[in-house]
Amino acid sequence: MPVIQSEQHVTEILIVEDDRDDVLLLRDALSRCAFPRQLHTVRDGHQALEFLRRENGYSWAPRPDLVFLDLNMPRCNGYEVLAALKDDKDLAAIPIVVVSTSTQKVDRERCLTLGAEAYLEKQFDFEEFCDSVFTIVDPAVAGIQHRERAKAGRDPQPDHQFGDASLG
Repeated sequence: MPVIQSEQHVTEILIVEDDRDDVLLLRDALSRCAFPRQLHTVRDGHQALEFLRRENGYSWAPRPDLVFLDLNMPRCNGYEVLAALKDDKDLAAIPIVVVSTSTQKVDRERCLTLGAEAYLEKQFDFEEFCDSVFTIVDPAVAGIQHRERAKAGRDPQPDHQFGDASLG
């Protein structure tokens, strides 16, 4: 029986999170989004930079289409990772969604100023968190699929922007 392959792009997502429960929360929320995806997880900012730069055992790592980045991590925090990514011409275009327990306006503003596409507060209500993730990810994936169709010379649909960066 022949294998039928989909033309739909598999979205590569990197989760940078040191808390195992928060990784599971994000994975569960993303599982509700109806698009092909491959999830990768690293536990701190230092590993995130190695993964993204394909260094120290990560030579196999795909270039993610989207990164979910925790702020408070050991070795290298989310602010440092975000600044390093946006200063690197090869990595600056990767969309970053900061995920944090902080509800402080100053943290949100700092992340957006550093170049994050969105800031998502970790919420205690799982359904609300899933809705917030979907609101951010759905337009992002539509934009990724648009770029993939354009690269392949297929009829691209209008590009989409990220969801509301003020979610929280």
